[in-house]
Amino acid sequence: MGRPKTVRLDTFHLYDKFHSQVVKMYNGVELTALFPMKETALYHVSCEVWAFCASKIKLKKPKPLSVNIPVLSDEKVLTFLEKHCWGDWLQRKKDNTDFIETIAQLRKLFPTHEFKYFYELNSLVSTYCHGTFLTDEPKSEHRLSNQMYYNSKYNRGVKNPPHVQSLFDEYQKAQDNKLDAKKVQAKFDLYYDAFEKYLIENHNIIDTLKTVAENTVCMPMAFSDNTAEWSREKYGKLLGYAHAGEVFFIVTPTTIYFEVTRHF
Repeated sequence: MGRPKTVRLDTFHLYDKFHSQVVKMYNGVELTALFPMKETALYHVSCEVWAFCASKIKLKKPKPLSVNIPVLSDEKVLTFLEKHCWGDWLQRKKDNTDFIETIAQLRKLFPTHEFKYFYELNSLVSTYCHGTFLTDEPKSEHRLSNQMYYNSKYNRGVKNPPHVQSLFDEYQKAQDNKLDAKKVQAKFDLYYDAFEKYLIENHNIIDTLKTVAENTVCMPMAFSDNTAEWSREKYGKLLGYAHAGEVFFIVTPTTIYFEVTRHF
């Protein structure tokens, strides 16, 4: 994929149609991309794309446009989304133009859905695309380490079992006694390694994280907010990504959980 061209806000309104396409990563995992499309005499062409998981497409007529968006209905996963979304964030940031424009765009396809913000959805998708949530054997040390990180990240609040609590107490004692910083860090590492291992063995939600990520849709956008105004003075023009961004979103029967990412 070559370097994308400038995302132009002044022509984005011409991309008034949609087309979805499944994008396959090098490791075999797949993700759906939803492209705003412009119709020309011979083609349907997507807007410029700066996303890590998709690139610009062009469909020659008469190939039809189609939209096929996954809809999550697994109750366990829906509970996870509701628990970890930022339920009041859109109300608190009601003047955020990125959010306003995202919701307006998605309402063209989902006019009756409720919208909620899911922080770091982009991070889950990126991790998924790199194969972290693959569960085939043997697991590399790097993949297992990343799985343990994300598993513990979304398992906050789980009570330590006695053997883990004992290591945590040793770490706190080292802090209280103001031991050498390296010794304190070693105590913490010992505790946290045991904590992550306990969670992955007893509270493993990797399959849930995988389901969330593989059902997330990436939609490239042109936003009115300019993230590179500084480049006008430095280079005499705006950088190509000034108005570029992506919306990562999940559709359920009643709600859309989304995150906006921008380029800086």
